[in-house]
Amino acid sequence: KVVGCAAVRSSLCTSAVAGVLVAAASDCLFPPLYKTVYLDHFTPQSNVFLRQMRSLQYFCSILVCVLAESTRNSTIEQWPGFPDEWDQDRKLYSVKLQKQRVAVGTRANQFKTAYFGWVSLGTPAGSQIFSVVFDTGSAHLVVPSATCQSKSCTKHRRFWRKRSSTAVDINHDGSVVPKGSARDQLSVSYGTGEVVGIFVRDTVCLGVQRRLEEDVAGTAPCSEMHSVLATSMSDQPFAAFAFDGVLGLALPGLSETPSFNFVEQLAKSGRLQSGMFSLFLATEHDKEPAELTFGGAKPERMSSPLQWAKVLDPETGYWLLPIKAVRIAGEELPFCANGGCRAVVDTGTSLIAAPKKVVQDINQRLQLPLRHAVDGDEKGCSPDVPGAEFELVFEGDVVIQLKPSEYGRVVSRKRGKSSSTLCEAMLMSMDVPPPLGPNLFIVGEPVFKKYYTVFDPEHQRVGFSLAKHAEAPDVVGAEAVSLLAQSRAAKARVAAARPKSGISRWMPAAMMHAFSAMRMPMVTTV
Repeated sequence: KVVGCAAVRSSLCTSAVAGVLVAAASDCLFPPLYKTVYLDHFTPQSNVFLRQMRSLQYFCSILVCVLAESTRNSTIEQWPGFPDEWDQDRKLYSVKLQKQRVAVGTRANQFKTAYFGWVSLGTPAGSQIFSVVFDTGSAHLVVPSATCQSKSCTKHRRFWRKRSSTAVDINHDGSVVPKGSARDQLSVSYGTGEVVGIFVRDTVCLGVQRRLEEDVAGTAPCSEMHSVLATSMSDQPFAAFAFDGVLGLALPGLSETPSFNFVEQLAKSGRLQSGMFSLFLATEHDKEPAELTFGGAKPERMSSPLQWAKVLDPETGYWLLPIKAVRIAGEELPFCANGGCRAVVDTGTSLIAAPKKVVQDINQRLQLPLRHAVDGDEKGCSPDVPGAEFELVFEGDVVIQLKPSEYGRVVSRKRGKSSSTLCEAMLMSMDVPPPLGPNLFIVGEPVFKKYYTVFDPEHQRVGFSLAKHAEAPDVVGAEAVSLLAQSRAAKARVAAARPKSGISRWMPAAMMHAFSAMRMPMVTTV
């Protein structure tokens, strides 16, 4: 903790004298009553320490800065003007998501990206806060434990078990661990990384309330649940990212027990309108943050009516939707023509994934990559980039349609001394074994940027609406109508609903995590 001003208008220090970084005198006044804030209130790149000068006016005359880590290869998009929103009238809580980009290797325009928000764990509520990736492809809250000494743990916030008055050490089944006894452990794979952890029962709250005098439990949705404390985290990829942990939002079937499922436990608290949650991702050109809303959906984020698709075999825990057709430039791919294709709607995947045997065909039909198809600011492919439209048709005649600029990404290629900028499809190959695979697609970030996506665990369905972005015009009359027309037209173009494909209603934990091993929550190379 540090004691700081309510509003600091001085700039960070720019010179070093005898090993101490000092800033010029500031005209920032301390408030009459000092506020206790957490170090995390400041940017993750810098730890800021403020010294009180002995002055009747309480001038902030010296600002001492110690840079915590180099930011040369990392950029974190902060939204200081967009705090979390707690709409108590509608019982909706919106977590604002930050986006981090980390350079990969030496290739230009190659980055890993991550979206994360804030939760607190333990009592007093808000005393220990963590940045987490909200991931519908996993089903546990995982944060570093204070006992973890690996690099990926020590550079992040860690949970101090003894500092929480309500923390209880438990085994995977919820039974209390007797003092001095051995305890259960869990191993979870995320992409190229692995986490080993133990279990604890404690209170989890959404958002961040940094002032101790605020009654956090009374202002933010909280729930008692079971969580995983990581005792070991691999350096790759966790050490490279700013977020501390992962909060799974999958259905209860993927959780170790229902008590580990955050969505289910939060719904039981009764403080939210419902157990639904919805995702809005801003585009690179938007002047607004991404957000995840718990308790329902926001009509003001939607430009078209919600189109609902039922989840297939929800007992598996995945937000799994049956695919009726995959179309490119209006032509249906034979690969899914006879049924059997599925798609996992996954906030932990930043690309669109497809089986390896069909990716090459899709890329050829999409007619990418193309040269010089980039906006002047190089934030995305040009809206005018030529190419075919990509469509996914789910059961219920829900049509997801993406234009080249919406599924494309900007990359740079170097050949000798020359280089070129290309627009290529955000598509990767991924072969998943049965029972989820082999004909499995993964719906990721490109879809979420165009479609406001609503997850309804009570009715086991996923809803899609064209997202209403801040800088975009209201498209109710144009593209929204097009969405409905596409759904109606799909009934005529696609064969009658196929029989529901069988999928195992029981999966051992190893199989549940096999799918997670091929992905990284909201992390990808773009």
